[in-house]
Amino acid sequence: MLKKTAPALALLLGAALVPATTTAPATAAPPTGTAYDTIGVTSFNAFHNLTAAQARSDAHKLISAADVDIIGWQEAERFLSVYDRQLPGGWRTAKFFNARGSRTAREVPISWNNNVYALVKGSNKAYVAHGGVAGKFPARFTTRVVLKHRRSGKTITVLNAHANSDIQRHDPGHCGEARSNINARLAKVHFQEIRDIAARQRSTHTVLTGDLNVRYACDRARGPQSFPYRKFAGVLVPSYARLKNPTLGTKGTNFIDYVYLGARDVNGTAKDAMFVSHRVYGGLQSDHRPINARIKLYR
Repeated sequence: MLKKTAPALALLLGAALVPATTTAPATAAPPTGTAYDTIGVTSFNAFHNLTAAQARSDAHKLISAADVDIIGWQEAERFLSVYDRQLPGGWRTAKFFNARGSRTAREVPISWNNNVYALVKGSNKAYVAHGGVAGKFPARFTTRVVLKHRRSGKTITVLNAHANSDIQRHDPGHCGEARSNINARLAKVHFQEIRDIAARQRSTHTVLTGDLNVRYACDRARGPQSFPYRKFAGVLVPSYARLKNPTLGTKGTNFIDYVYLGARDVNGTAKDAMFVSHRVYGGLQSDHRPINARIKLYR
């Protein structure tokens, strides 16, 4: 991607956003091969109660201050015109209007820097996880695009998801256990679908962004086999598993928003990508803070 100069970036960060950054441990061995780019992948719940002007302000601050190339949005159904026509020059957005009755994937669009990546024609897809429950929560989807790196020709699958809320216990001694409610039962279906979709991808690289409504530390400690920490094992690796946690949480002090890399990219036969650092940005108007993971790509 095109890098900003250090003084300009520092000025933007000081004026607009408050980043908390962590980098990979010095002992982390890089993949074999030649690095061809380092990209920024961000997950951001835009908060549907904002105005379009507030959402636009958040998007512009994030893109101008962070080294971002790809963004998976959640709760963005009211801001599609913002992301479609009002992002900085060179940015494009895939919108998902797949609908069956009241089901719609409008809330989980995906944006990218079109100077760095081009959309692979026909790759847009929205997978229905479940139909939701009236009065409780909407239908949930996993959305997908495949992007082609303009300089190298390498491809990356981008998946994006927003899981049900109120699915994880947080009381002392039980933090991480699944709640006994319909929210959690259907979220488990969604998590299984995400795993299955990610496992089927055949791009050079695979990433997942999402607000999964699961605290990472609690899920790691006591999460059931059907929740992300264990369900995604062997298929997807979160940045939190490879890097120290940022100082700021993505929601309050907790980490419920994620950027994942395909396990095949990190550990498996390909071993062609690695997390370099990740940041959580404060100072925006959403009730979530975006997490941006810097990922080095190899060929």
